[in-house]
Amino acid sequence: MRIVELIALVAIMALALGLRLGLPEVVEFRQDEANLSLLARQMAQGRLFPLHSIDSSVGVLQPPALLYYFLPPYLLSSDPLLATQYMGAMAALAVLLSYFLVRRYFGVMAAVCAAALFAASPWAVFFSRKLWPADQLALLTVVTFGTGMIGLLEG
Repeated sequence: MRIVELIALVAIMALALGLRLGLPEVVEFRQDEANLSLLARQMAQGRLFPLHSIDSSVGVLQPPALLYYFLPPYLLSSDPLLATQYMGAMAALAVLLSYFLVRRYFGVMAAVCAAALFAASPWAVFFSRKLWPADQLALLTVVTFGTGMIGLLEG
């Protein structure tokens, strides 16, 4: 990795982390986030082992896998602020992994452009600062595409 590429990657990650982890007290926290936080906290304390997560707006219960994704911060603290910071860190990890994925198959310039756009995308930043069911999709999507491309192109 050349020094210019390393500087670009550090700048992109500083932007991604700053936008996703900065001003943690200014995070949207509504009923869905509170319910999810409560379930994850009860699960971390060993008081509850739910068979489903929160219900969706159309009344369908969501699977409990979401709770396992939010469980690590609640094992450390019952503060939902730590959980939102965890979500931001996972979203920043998605930016980093997308950089390496794009670099592997399309080159350095494409990786810098893709990661910079992902790091600064307003919607990606907005949704990475919430505890909400769809917010884990950034990291899971990058990992899914990465493993899919490795399997398809490198067999």
